[in-house]
Amino acid sequence: MYINGVFQGEVTDKTGDISESEMFVIGNCNVNFNTPFTGAIDELQIYEGAMSAAKAKERYEANKPTGISTERTLRPDVNVYPLYFTDEITIEFPVEVSGRAMVSMYSAAGTLVHQTAYMVDGGATLYISGLEGLPKGAYMVVVEVGTTKFVKKLLK
Repeated sequence: MYINGVFQGEVTDKTGDISESEMFVIGNCNVNFNTPFTGAIDELQIYEGAMSAAKAKERYEANKPTGISTERTLRPDVNVYPLYFTDEITIEFPVEVSGRAMVSMYSAAGTLVHQTAYMVDGGATLYISGLEGLPKGAYMVVVEVGTTKFVKKLLK
């Protein structure tokens, strides 16, 4: 098991009766199912076959969380919608905002999942599509124009 890219340990299954037909269970055993998982998992990926330590570290580094700024919203008048999106979001800028806009979208874990730069004129509307591949969950959209920043939480 790797936590934050650092090897923590490994264990071989000792139950003796797990086969390809068994259900995948976290925090339980395959016999009586009376020991539920009580922790929290923010991301889980399952891969076919064993993964080397080098490959696990490579995959972690490629998807390492970048963090989300906790700065307050500076532009409450930027409109981002819909709150519940599927494959596209819309961003409407007020008339007085123009210049280079950087639009970044982060997963709940803080991983950057989408980023694009645009030139916007006052009152511009941006349509950001191609988001259908993102898994369901909470996302934070950060829009930066010049020295101002706008942050909006969305759900998929």
